[in-house]
Amino acid sequence: MKRILQITIGLFVCAAALSAQTVPPTIMSNFGVLKVATVGTDSAKIFVNGTFKAKDVSAIDLDGNMIITGNFIQDATRPAFVSAEYAGETATDKTSTGVFTFRSDFAAGTRVHQITTSNNAATHNRGEQFLTFPNILFDTNDTIVLTSYMGIDAKSIKTVAGKGGKLLLASNVQVAGDGAPKVYDASLRFPGATTPADVPAGTIAIERNVQLYRSGTNLNAFAAPFTNQRSGYFAGNWVRNPIINSSGYVMYPLANAMDAQGHIYPEYYVIDPRERFLTGQPYLIRYNDATYDYDDEHDLLVTGGMTGQSTKPVYLFNGSPYNLGHENEQIVTNEALYNHTLTTQTASTAKYIVVGNSYSAPISVEKLVTKLLSTGIGFAKYLYYFPAGSQNYIQMDMSQAVSAFPIKYIPSQSVFMVRQTGAGGQLVLDKSLTVQARASNNLSTNGSGGTYAPALNQVADEDYQPNLLRFKVSPSDNENIYDLAAVFVRHDASDGSDKYDMHKFANNDNGSFSMSMRDEANVRHLQMGVPLTAASANMTFRPAVYGGNYILTASNVENMATQAVVLEDKKTNTFTDLRENPTYEFEGNASDFDDRFVVHFVPQSPTSVSDVTEGAINAYYNNNNSIVVNKLNEKDINSAIEVMDMQGRVVLKDVIKSYPSQSVDAYMADGVYIISVKGARNYTGKVVVK
Repeated sequence: MKRILQITIGLFVCAAALSAQTVPPTIMSNFGVLKVATVGTDSAKIFVNGTFKAKDVSAIDLDGNMIITGNFIQDATRPAFVSAEYAGETATDKTSTGVFTFRSDFAAGTRVHQITTSNNAATHNRGEQFLTFPNILFDTNDTIVLTSYMGIDAKSIKTVAGKGGKLLLASNVQVAGDGAPKVYDASLRFPGATTPADVPAGTIAIERNVQLYRSGTNLNAFAAPFTNQRSGYFAGNWVRNPIINSSGYVMYPLANAMDAQGHIYPEYYVIDPRERFLTGQPYLIRYNDATYDYDDEHDLLVTGGMTGQSTKPVYLFNGSPYNLGHENEQIVTNEALYNHTLTTQTASTAKYIVVGNSYSAPISVEKLVTKLLSTGIGFAKYLYYFPAGSQNYIQMDMSQAVSAFPIKYIPSQSVFMVRQTGAGGQLVLDKSLTVQARASNNLSTNGSGGTYAPALNQVADEDYQPNLLRFKVSPSDNENIYDLAAVFVRHDASDGSDKYDMHKFANNDNGSFSMSMRDEANVRHLQMGVPLTAASANMTFRPAVYGGNYILTASNVENMATQAVVLEDKKTNTFTDLRENPTYEFEGNASDFDDRFVVHFVPQSPTSVSDVTEGAINAYYNNNNSIVVNKLNEKDINSAIEVMDMQGRVVLKDVIKSYPSQSVDAYMADGVYIISVKGARNYTGKVVVK
């Protein structure tokens, strides 16, 4: 039976002496619903002198006032306040209309007030444990910090006249449930008809942590969370603007229209740091590092040239960009991200619609796709998104089941895109698409598929084979920056175009690296289907113009039913058995040819000494009587050599006794064999004896 405590008038005090000592929090545990009601002009009040913690299934129906002088700790399994926004609400009164006040000033410069949880990023479910505050009031000069994996709803957020209190949406790196570091951004949502007057300019400050994916080699999508935000926060970081024209379309989604010399036209850059970002407008930022010389860019001198502002790991959007002076910024509340009447298009006149999520909460992909498909507008089947760290837009098939969507949310300050190929109509994308969700900013950082896997166009039939091979490539010093590709071996695929193909959005920016699968018609794909009879698939790679070392990782290899899964590097003439070693490290430079890699589905073997790469262990079968292990060094002495047949039987063992090469007598029957070297350096490869 639900327990309800109703306080109708007067003052209810939960007191603990506020001193230099740590005061235990006031805890609401298994209380049911605490109803703080108002009768006539008398408003009920709860005063907590210290920290308040909500636990279990407790909730507050706050129609009066609640005041605390410390932190709010949200450990309850529901949003702590009665609200219609909570799907599990069963009470008759589903709306809290009162005021929640943070009061008391602490030592100057400290951030004592927090809205937080005792849980961590791996265990706190923001989608169910977000806080549905009614109206928030800051009767303090302190900053109230909403920790990074927390989320709140509010009707209004205001500060008492004469006070300087504000809410900071924190952003930082947390270790998620899969053990990988991810950037989490605190989320703030205004579900009702909130206006700027309900959240006055200067009340909110927002952090954006870029430390995981800061690099001079890739673009990062960005959408401004404030209506009057100046671009000077990113002074010197080459802010690019995929311009939305008056009809609502973007001609160059990567803002990369170039002249004959390959230089991007100036109008696609936001150069003046005083220029205002637009709500819902996509932007692209290259987070340059401290080695870049900004002094040559005369248009940036208004902000003073090179400073640490452009290289720091966390940006603070607080009204004071760079050295341009302070100006209160107005958070986006009720404004639509996109509102245009689109004209009819055809396949030959197809147009791109690119939108930035300027809301301070994520957008539900399910809600977004449902909205797009309900308009009657002729969209192509793909939704494109640009996650943090990606080198390019990644697409997913909107026609597949929701459960198969590779992403569930478009994070705040991120960008998405659709392509119109048919009928026109009115398209309005507004805050009804936002949710409180258990989602990080950069989604996922590993190469094992999951969040970043290209969407499958799966057909359920008895001949289905799980032959989807995924690839992720990253700079060797930062796995959070990446590009993706995949090949799908299917009985009903073809060497030409088929339903499994997902064309790669072209990115010819030489500051970024790019990987894709390439078919016989020279079309590049994010995901490419090939028939079961295919012996191989071509994979292209273009390094950044700066060159560098890269790591290529294959995932889902264990589910490949092909005879072999071998990666050939045509530049170095090396073959890597991805079943034995799904990671391949290589060096790239601007002079490399694009068609560098081949993925073989039948066994491969180097055939001569000329096929062996300088500096890397390799082995081949020589003259039908020996195995030659090459490119050894002193560290490889006493390493074990082992040769196995395809049934896993060891047919030969030896030990490295010399370098730079060693020959091992081996008279072997026809067949395919696996050669491995294990020691200071490891090598695994296949040879074919015939």
